[in-house]
Parts: sequence; structure tokens; C-alpha cells
Amino acid sequence: MLFDNLFPFFLWEVLTMRKIMVGGVPVDDAAGIMSDFWSKIGVSISWEEFKRFLKRENPFEVVNWIDAIVAREKELHQNFFGKNFAKKFDYSQFVQTLEKYGEAKFAEWKELGLEPHFLPSVEMSQDKNFPGWNVKPNDWFYEQVDEGKILGNPCNLGGIAVLVDTRCKPAYQNGEQMWEDDNLLGDITNDLREKGEIADYKPRSSRFNISALEIEQKIASALAVKLGLEPGQVRLEKAIESNVLPQILTDTPRAYDGETNTWLWFSDLFGSAEYHRLDGGYFDNGGLADVNCGWADGCGDLKSFRLLAVL
Repeated sequence: MLFDNLFPFFLWEVLTMRKIMVGGVPVDDAAGIMSDFWSKIGVSISWEEFKRFLKRENPFEVVNWIDAIVAREKELHQNFFGKNFAKKFDYSQFVQTLEKYGEAKFAEWKELGLEPHFLPSVEMSQDKNFPGWNVKPNDWFYEQVDEGKILGNPCNLGGIAVLVDTRCKPAYQNGEQMWEDDNLLGDITNDLREKGEIADYKPRSSRFNISALEIEQKIASALAVKLGLEPGQVRLEKAIESNVLPQILTDTPRAYDGETNTWLWFSDLFGSAEYHRLDGGYFDNGGLADVNCGWADGCGDLKSFRLLAVL
């Protein structure tokens, strides 16, 4: 079979990565040489197929869409938690969730910038050390956890299947900054502002200048309807989720979330559930490590939000 005869070209890739000259050809030209090879033997191969080839897998095998998602999730978890720790995770609930909603629905959500992911039931306490957890929440966060001031279970990832907004939060631009390609929430905030149901702002499709209460009472339920979910399934991300997800999803724009000088609202209730929510993520305060609290009814041009759907 064709695949059985391709191992020499896998060896070529290894030589390429090791910066070796082969037959007087600089290895930097390897990509062009490989592309020329595929075209000469009349084979069309995608980047994903080529990556499978490099792993000594049959690049032309049709991979089930669920298997592809779960395989990527396992790889991301192994990179973040470490192989030995991640191998104990049970993905059966995640698979059932993928089956429940179906390929077409996830394709629809992907067009809105959402990806399905699995957050294992791991307690992200300050004493934990994982290979990919390079930035932990600040000491203040863990001090409040120890004192019981952050309500609920603020450090556990929950063992839940979720839809994650993969966009990076924008850098501050005099209040005019916008979330990139925001076909997820732009129409919702615009509509609610036109109706006078949330604080007005220009542009009206902006995620900025919206309070945590307005998000919880108006926007989350509107997004749930748009996604075809129940209102209780959509919420703000917890502080620990907002810290961990960019460090797990290193192949998405979210990987750079800690490098922008704007804040995010989090879902965590602080002290009085009625008056305070956690916020953070500001670059100058530590980026992904930054966690603080704010008045739940407050808003401004430096603070926006990201919603999470629990499936």
C-alpha cells in the first residue's frame, strides 16, 4: 500500500527538523520539496493529513469527527496536565455530549467562534504544579478562597463539557476596542442597547461598558436562545476557568489573553452575592494571574466579558 512505502519521507521530515543538509539541499527548502513530491505522484494531501502522516498514521484514513475532537482534547490535556496525570481522565461524558448535540450543531457553533472542550474535575489549588500551568491566579485569589469569601467551588474545573469562546480579549484603544469577528454577541448587545435594556455605548455591538448584573440578567439568556440552549446553561466564566483555558488552548487566539490591557468579568460571587463579582485579566496587573473584585452593577470602557456554555 502507498502508506507502507512512505516511511522514507517521514525520515526526511525528521532530518528537516534536525537542520540537516541532504544532497546539498538546505533543509529550509524541505517544505517545498515535500510539496513538489506530493504533486508529482498525483496525491492531494491536507495539512491535517500530513500531520497524521508525521505521526506514522495513515493520512488518508477517514477519522470520525468525534474521535478527532477527543484526540485533540487528550493531546491538549497531556500538554497541560502532563501525560501521567491526564491519562486518568474519563472522556465518556464528553463523548456522550458530542453525540447528543451532533456534528451539524457543533459546526454551526464553530462559525460563531465556539469550540467544545472538556474541563476535568481537577482542584486547581495553589500547591498544584502542572507542566503547562505557567501562570497561576495571584495570592489574593487563594487568600480569599482560604477565607471562604469566594462562594461556590472556585478552584475546581468541574468535570464538565463546555462551549468555549476562543477569541482573545482585545487591547484597550480609548474605549473603541472591539472583540474580533464578534458574530457571537455583537447582535445581542446591539439589540439590547437599542431597546434600552442595558447601558448604552458606542458602538452598540461592543462587549464593553456592561455590568455583571446586565450580563447575568439579560445577555446570558439571550445567547442561550441564539445557541438553542436552556438559559441556565450559559454563564460568565469562573476566574479559574479564565486562567486555565488560555494555557490549555495554546493553538487558539485565547493563548494571548493575558497580554492585553483590559479586564474581564468572572462569574464568581465575592462576599455578598448581590453586590460583588470577581474580575481580572489585566496585563499590567499580571495578566492571567490578575484576579480582583468589583461592584456587580458597575461598568466601564476597560472591562468586558466572555460567556461559557455548559453542555
